Amino acid sequence: MHFAASARRWALDCLYGSKDVTRHWTRSPALRVAVDFDRHALCGVALREPLAKLSRMGRAHDPKRASLGLFEYPGDGLWFSEENGTVDCFVLCFHGSGGSPLKYESFRGECRFSGRRFRLTADTKESEALEVFGEPWWRIVEDGEPTLYYEHPGVEWQVIFTPAGRLSTVELSIHAELADPEARRQYGITREWAVG
Repeated sequence: MHFAASARRWALDCLYGSKDVTRHWTRSPALRVAVDFDRHALCGVALREPLAKLSRMGRAHDPKRASLGLFEYPGDGLWFSEENGTVDCFVLCFHGSGGSPLKYESFRGECRFSGRRFRLTADTKESEALEVFGEPWWRIVEDGEPTLYYEHPGVEWQVIFTPAGRLSTVELSIHAELADPEARRQYGITREWAVG
């Protein structure tokens, strides 16, 4: 880290360090970044599990955003967030950042679903995602970006593509957007909500 970056980190630590729960986290050299879709888990830590279980990810990129509960790892192509000390969402980035202003590398970790290992890449097409995950609960196209919604009890996956048809982001969250009747009405969804 050169001097300007070190000085910036020091200044951010002075301002936000005491609120950044990752400030003492150390990256595990043995860490394999992986997502288990069957368990809705990142690096073995499932949604709703204690945030501290992800400490082997090391310190988050931005102490200010970490102090607000958003933990960004742009070099790994992912970020996650917490609610009341537990992991509530994680986002894999391919051609996007899931709303973050940072530049993200494309996620390169391993994925697992239905007992199969596979890779998602920036070149993954919608048809390939459908082969892996099956038919979504609903599909929405907004601003030219197709989004596949997969609904599970207490968890929603959003698989989002660019207007050019390439994988943008994959979000796994306990906050199901389509569980909200008003959101379903605005999207014109006619299917009855029966997800537990």
